[in-house]
Amino acid sequence: MGSMCRVSGELHRNDWFHDWLVENEIEDESAAYKAAKNPRLLSDLTSRAQAQQTEPISPPSGRSIVAGRSLDLTNYLACGHADCLTRQVDDLFSRVWHYFDKIAISGPDAHVFLDSMRGEEPESIAQEVAQLARPIFHIRDIGADELVTWVSKPPACQVHWKEYEKLKDYHLPKRLVAAMASQLREEGVIRLEKRGSKSYLVLFHRDLFSGRSGRSLEHLSKWKKKGETPEDTLVRQVVEEHWAGAASDIYTATSMALPLGLGVSLEARMADIRRDSLSPSEVAFNLVLPVVDGLPVKELIALRESENDAFEGFRDSLTQAIKERLKDIDTEACDAGGLAEELQSDIINPALHRIQRRLKAAEGVLQRNHRYNIAIAGLATICGIFTSPDIATAVAAVALTGVGLVESQFTSEKRDIALEDMYFLWKAKEYAQNKNKSPRQIKRSRKR
Repeated sequence: MGSMCRVSGELHRNDWFHDWLVENEIEDESAAYKAAKNPRLLSDLTSRAQAQQTEPISPPSGRSIVAGRSLDLTNYLACGHADCLTRQVDDLFSRVWHYFDKIAISGPDAHVFLDSMRGEEPESIAQEVAQLARPIFHIRDIGADELVTWVSKPPACQVHWKEYEKLKDYHLPKRLVAAMASQLREEGVIRLEKRGSKSYLVLFHRDLFSGRSGRSLEHLSKWKKKGETPEDTLVRQVVEEHWAGAASDIYTATSMALPLGLGVSLEARMADIRRDSLSPSEVAFNLVLPVVDGLPVKELIALRESENDAFEGFRDSLTQAIKERLKDIDTEACDAGGLAEELQSDIINPALHRIQRRLKAAEGVLQRNHRYNIAIAGLATICGIFTSPDIATAVAAVALTGVGLVESQFTSEKRDIALEDMYFLWKAKEYAQNKNKSPRQIKRSRKR
């Protein structure tokens, strides 16, 4: 079965696989496996992959971003195993839950799918379809389905670039390939590894997906250019491979007028070649929020829905803070990750500490007042026993008046704190901390 997937110089919806699952009411991986064993349903899926979708993509509204190749489901730069892609989904949504309304994601690559089906037995095809479905079902399971817009990107292959008018200008000059390859050689390490009967050269570098990328010596000898060593060929191919993916990503984001979210540092370096300036969304995407580390994405998304007013306030204030910071710097020379770290240390962390101090101060006043009123109540009892009831009533009234005043002040202070810019993030932090407490600890903290 040959690859007949239509290539067009426009961006289109990439729902060929997702829609097949939805329209056939396929709800889990087992059902996907069974459906792929059905000749009629498999033929339908193949036809969708060959045709893709004819409806051009419309950019989503609100704060949206395009997921780069190392974070989408095409597995072009990443591991293609279903478990790895599922973890990749979690990585993506851990970067977007705090800011974005929609994430444009490329689903399974139709070209790769059709090529993988050629000559395969029905059992292997069914297993492949089930594997492709797993990360999509995971997106549903974490409650993120409504955040996703499925989009088709140009193939990460320069042969097809002539069909996309603007991609004609995306070829990386040889001097830049050589410069980036030289930099990777200097910063990384190349080792020879044996895997069974084959030998592989592997480049280890912190900016690569999983920190490594390798090729067999047989492959390298086939693609070696005149005057190159196998090591030269390896590094050149790594650069060219990442640039093909980055160019496809940049083209997609530019065509949709959206920012681009990249998960691999080498990909980000390449995007910088075409980037004129940073956007607030790109900075927000690189913001790491350790206060909520360990929380499942499903709970984070549910939290932002339950605290929507606080979430909107936090997001607006974060946007304004980023814009103010971008005014004062050279955005062409600025790194999104570095700027995100500055915002974390200069704005977010101090704001969280300020909220914590205000709440502790208010709780301290409330606790001291409770102790005071317990003492007053004891005095009222003594007065009732040893003196007149009128005196006891007067003392009790003083205690009740004090309770009401301090309770009112505490409620007012909490209401003011809830209007703080970072209150939503503080709530998320508290939620994360309570997840690690015992029920008794949580009950005790609520009593304070």
